[in-house]
Amino acid sequence: MTPVGIVAALVAFALGFAAARWRAQRTRAGSTRADPDRERSDGELAVLRRELEDMRGELGEIHSSVSHDLRSPIGAALNFLSVLEEDHGAQLDADGRMILARVRRSAESALTLLDGLARLARVGRKAMEPRRVDVDALVRAAFAAARPADRAVELTVVEPLPPVVGDPELLRIAFTELLANAIQFTAGREKASITVGARREDDTVEYWVADDGVGFDARFAGKLFRVFERLHSREEFPGAGAGLAVVRRVAERHGGRARAEAEPERGATFLLSLPARKEGAP
Repeated sequence: MTPVGIVAALVAFALGFAAARWRAQRTRAGSTRADPDRERSDGELAVLRRELEDMRGELGEIHSSVSHDLRSPIGAALNFLSVLEEDHGAQLDADGRMILARVRRSAESALTLLDGLARLARVGRKAMEPRRVDVDALVRAAFAAARPADRAVELTVVEPLPPVVGDPELLRIAFTELLANAIQFTAGREKASITVGARREDDTVEYWVADDGVGFDARFAGKLFRVFERLHSREEFPGAGAGLAVVRRVAERHGGRARAEAEPERGATFLLSLPARKEGAP
């Protein structure tokens, strides 16, 4: 495992442990609501929530530090590779040039992973600024920015996309990641189709982004939302494998969740559920 992979695994383990501890405490508190010590239990829950947020903040700082500290030496290695290729490439045989190409691909892959860590750190550390968000306009603007110039991709928005109260910047990032993911995994289609819609369920708004791409085995859907987990090789579909982890983190910060449905070669649907809060609600 690469150094970046080791750090990512440690981060995922720490977050999972903290979340499991918080859920267990919440369950215990819920089973004793009639207990006279309820106030004490609620106080303990508040402390645990603060501890969890502190831990997330610390892990975000680790993300940023790792991304910054590793980027410089990897960038230097790529610069030296360029000098070697330009000044001495003619002296290398086919095997030597192949080795240089492999080293370059590995270094570029490491930079891509660091970019993923940086994106995950940003959404984890950003201060929440909730307000009413026009999701319809946000989705259309995000698609216009992500739309590829070299092939046809059609966007269909099932109107109306209801607004939601949330952090507009974080939601923009989440929908940008979802649309970029759909664009990437429809690359083999002559004319790709992406559909975005929403539905209300009780006190929740669930947005969905569906594509007609390669899909995946639904049994492994949970893996997609873990940082750097992939169901396809980088040779097939380049990228860090961090985009859907970013979406999940945005959902969690809003008190929502992210999930996926798919079948191999029959496209995929990614769903982002958010609480339907009123503006100004905590």
